[in-house]
Amino acid sequence: MEGGKTAVMYNLENIHESLYDMLNQRYQKRPSGQPYCRVALGSESRDCYVSENFKLVVIVMKSVAYSPEMPIAFLNRFEKQLISYESSLQPKVRAHIQEMRDKLSQAFGMRGGQLSDLFPGFCDDTIPSALCILAEEQHDEKYDEQKVGKNEETLNLTDIELKMLELFRPMCRPEKLIELAIQKKYRPNDDPTQPEHFPTLVLFKKK
Repeated sequence: MEGGKTAVMYNLENIHESLYDMLNQRYQKRPSGQPYCRVALGSESRDCYVSENFKLVVIVMKSVAYSPEMPIAFLNRFEKQLISYESSLQPKVRAHIQEMRDKLSQAFGMRGGQLSDLFPGFCDDTIPSALCILAEEQHDEKYDEQKVGKNEETLNLTDIELKMLELFRPMCRPEKLIELAIQKKYRPNDDPTQPEHFPTLVLFKKK
């Protein structure tokens, strides 16, 4: 705090109470005019100077931030910003998220809302994160303000679509994939990334 640097706190809820005065900006001033606050260390406390340039960033998961366990008063102390894979993508790349979701649903014979039944852990950030990785691999460079224009102009959606299927295939629930094949909603022969034969394992119980 005294050095005027930016501090980042993640998964440090157990020390929030020790920084009560700092989080509430309950600063006092020395005769010299320099602000300070008290920091509790167990049963003891000490005064810490606070630079005008000091900033604090607290990182919490969205599900935790809006859970009953998170005090509303604590959230109100901060300027809140939501960071996600989707928000980190450039606008023209972000526009293809729904298209890739539809392609994935079509390839496996699923409806968009049912993708979580096929892919464990599937959430709103799954497609954006995959799109971010595949686009970066395609151009062998990161999206940034200097190069984003070049990246977007050369974005090969057909190639990314095929790689998206290759990326998601190992994450499929085998039992769900077999169920879709039996229902003829998923046809391996129509899948350009699937081998010619659809492997299944049949077990027979001995008498």
